[in-house]
Amino acid sequence: MIGDVLLAFPWLEPGYPVVRGRPGEVVAVDRTGDPTVRDGISPSDVGQGGVADCYLVAALIGIARQDPGLLAERLRANPNGTVTIIMHPRGPAGAGVGVTVTASLPARRVQPPYGRSEDEAPGPRAPGTSRSRAAGYEEVAMDGDDAAGRPELWPALYEKAYARLHGGYPAIEFGNAATALRTLTGRSAHVFAAHEATVPALGELLADGEVVIVTTRRRTRPGGLVAAHAYTLLAVDVARRRVLLRNPWDPAPGQNNERWYAWDGILPDTHAVVHGPTR
Repeated sequence: MIGDVLLAFPWLEPGYPVVRGRPGEVVAVDRTGDPTVRDGISPSDVGQGGVADCYLVAALIGIARQDPGLLAERLRANPNGTVTIIMHPRGPAGAGVGVTVTASLPARRVQPPYGRSEDEAPGPRAPGTSRSRAAGYEEVAMDGDDAAGRPELWPALYEKAYARLHGGYPAIEFGNAATALRTLTGRSAHVFAAHEATVPALGELLADGEVVIVTTRRRTRPGGLVAAHAYTLLAVDVARRRVLLRNPWDPAPGQNNERWYAWDGILPDTHAVVHGPTR
């Protein structure tokens, strides 16, 4: 049925991501039989793939931490196998828009390593990419598996819907975290310079249920935060003036990409703080 849907409504499929420096044809892998949500929505479900949309991934992680029910409420499974996700491209100024996508996810066709069975997933993963369950393919967009490696599609479908809303995966690279947050929640998002933030103030934003994202400068110090990147703030330690940040890259097995940082120590690398409520 998915094939019939795509023939009738070809605009359901956004343009494929651009795969830089990694050979292999990009194709669509049908994941219709995999669960959209498994055991609830969690920040650990989310992992950035090869699309340069860390701002969007950081927003999804933040909402999954602060208000996972919102992301679940905005998903609707349709009888024809598609999924409709409610987004707010005009933020609080406009009504929600239903964006319908299929569960076919872009992947790079690869050859399995020598001696590995064709029915095993290729590996290992490279930084910033994800691995598909399907034999002979490596995901090139948002991860379609949870932290335990089990299929769970909701983050990938949110990314695909956002891409369709903006004209394809290439069109959502290097975007704006405040715009993504407004689009996902339908509420206002605010931005201020990172040097104006204090650890207690950041803690108050989290305590109020807001999503908090820290963006970095175009150039950062060696060994510091990743340049031109977005991190999700998960927690603060006021006594030690520390913040717990989650890098949105898809974690390697057994890792979570979360790390405590001294706030004063990372200020030279930071650019802005983006925050906003979920409801």
